[in-house]
Amino acid sequence: MNPNGRCAMEIDDFATVKGKRWSSFWPIETADKIEAAYDQAKFGEAVQFRAFCPTAKGNPRWWDVSISTVLDTNGSHGGFLAISRDVTENQMILDDAIVTTEYLRHQLSNTYATVCATLRQYSVGNPVRSDFAEPMIKLFSAMGRAKEAFMLESKSCNIQDLINAVTAPFRQDVVRLDLTGLPDTSVSAHWANTLSLVLAELALNSSKHGALEYGGKILIFGHWVEGVLSLTWSETSRGHVDMTERDSGHGLRLISRLMVMQGGAIEYVWKPNGLDAKLTLKADFGAPMVTRSIKATA
Repeated sequence: MNPNGRCAMEIDDFATVKGKRWSSFWPIETADKIEAAYDQAKFGEAVQFRAFCPTAKGNPRWWDVSISTVLDTNGSHGGFLAISRDVTENQMILDDAIVTTEYLRHQLSNTYATVCATLRQYSVGNPVRSDFAEPMIKLFSAMGRAKEAFMLESKSCNIQDLINAVTAPFRQDVVRLDLTGLPDTSVSAHWANTLSLVLAELALNSSKHGALEYGGKILIFGHWVEGVLSLTWSETSRGHVDMTERDSGHGLRLISRLMVMQGGAIEYVWKPNGLDAKLTLKADFGAPMVTRSIKATA
């Protein structure tokens, strides 16, 4: 242990720790991780992780740790090199950000409920206002339910649970919503945010111009192959869909831009009796894909 390491760990007398196994300095849950890292490093792999470990004087510290193997003059394994960097301040900032984010998520959920209540009050006894308020209430309800499906950015969300939550406020007896073709897989909260916005907008569009307005059926199905999730929203409306050219639609343009910004894509196929929207999500958030709009003639 070099002088900087002893200073960082607040070790006044090196003799008190000399010869001891390094992993014994760490909390039990981290000591196991270090022992496993030794096994990986023996084969030439540099192992990195962040962990909590108090100093010799009991002061709390967070460390970014790197463990690698050291070769002797014969090229054989001769020991390990461990480098620890004090990142306590950075971790505290991160923890504060997580707590703040969770608080804002909670307040956002309350905001959705407040907006819905305000819209209901605004539209009481006024049919014209109700025509505006009712789809907006469904949209905000869908967003609120989607937020309840996941909390922290580090958590994933089951795709079936998410779509059930988003579409629930829009369901009606005159519409058959079929989700049986969905893969039983999960997406990150990052993509869950994006999907909830996209699906809520598609449902809102359908409630104005498609199956959720005139009755019919909506199929949502997809598959997961080699890190790419493909989803299709396919609706068949009992009413004829006249507005099949909707490139100027503000909501659909926004979700198209959102998908491209996140490294995904959405393709609209307009049919006389409804809309097919095909979504592609790439797990590696690679280069943006192209968003297209197609009008079907049959």
